[in-house]
Amino acid sequence: MELRSIVPGTFEVSILGFGGWGIGGRTEGETSYGETDDDASLAALNTAFDSGITFYDTAPPYGDGHSERLIGKAVKGRRDRVVIGTKVGIERFADGYDFSAGAMKQQLEGSLSRLDIASVDIVQLHSPSKSTLDADPSIIESIHGLKDAGLADAVGVSVKTPADGIDAIRRFGVDVVQVNLNLMDQRAVGEGLIDAARGRASLIARTPLCFGFLTGAISDDVRFPAGDHRNAWPPKQLRRWIEGARMFAGEVAGEIGTSPTALALRWCLSVPTVATVIPGMLSADEVLANAAAVAEGPLPEATMGRIAQLYDETEFFVSS
Repeated sequence: MELRSIVPGTFEVSILGFGGWGIGGRTEGETSYGETDDDASLAALNTAFDSGITFYDTAPPYGDGHSERLIGKAVKGRRDRVVIGTKVGIERFADGYDFSAGAMKQQLEGSLSRLDIASVDIVQLHSPSKSTLDADPSIIESIHGLKDAGLADAVGVSVKTPADGIDAIRRFGVDVVQVNLNLMDQRAVGEGLIDAARGRASLIARTPLCFGFLTGAISDDVRFPAGDHRNAWPPKQLRRWIEGARMFAGEVAGEIGTSPTALALRWCLSVPTVATVIPGMLSADEVLANAAAVAEGPLPEATMGRIAQLYDETEFFVSS
């Protein structure tokens, strides 16, 4: 598994990381991927480690702490060979945000207890808006304080929008920005986040498979399970993503002899400043398929150009 620097001069991560939201299981409302099986989740985590995946991304609200507990169990005895990132700012999706210094310290201490480790490698603010940070700049001081206290080695922000990421890099000197980035959401490229991050911060590509749509496995008559956050999206948006995934599969993936999943992951890893992609993986088979996909390497320049053209010609977000 190829490694890339995520915090210059500090540590590297595997180009394929493990997104830990899904394995947390169902949480209140439509805030998860539904029910999961812990044995399957642990098999996925162990297969990930055996496949060379060194980066594990999680957060307290993923399963109300259950994702962190599973990752902690899986990395027991392997701590020196993995990089773990978690987040602060929200404990449970049902409870809302709290970016106060005391709350964030308490949240991180809870994460460390569940992970059964002394410190995390990366602590990230969990999706604060620009207006939130404008109203209280001490939030950034507080997360740097967690690093100064020895509870984390690097700081970052998981952002709602590319503009929020640009602001975090320019104003606050974060090491890492986690952002939505996939074939059907290239805003981070078009809106300047890639340029802002060059030489200053590394990017973690979240939702590289667009919530599973870019695998090509979601059919027109799909019915998501109870609790699945995708139930909250308008039907028109879901159809557009299904159509978009088919377009990329037919017009690009088939032409270069790669799978839809491989095309999606390889595209993300061909974007400058991206250190790792973090698809959610619920089974050992999904881990093996994704590991094989990234092993195919970056996409050819001509293919990147064709993808850019298709993206510019297509509207992937629809109004409700």
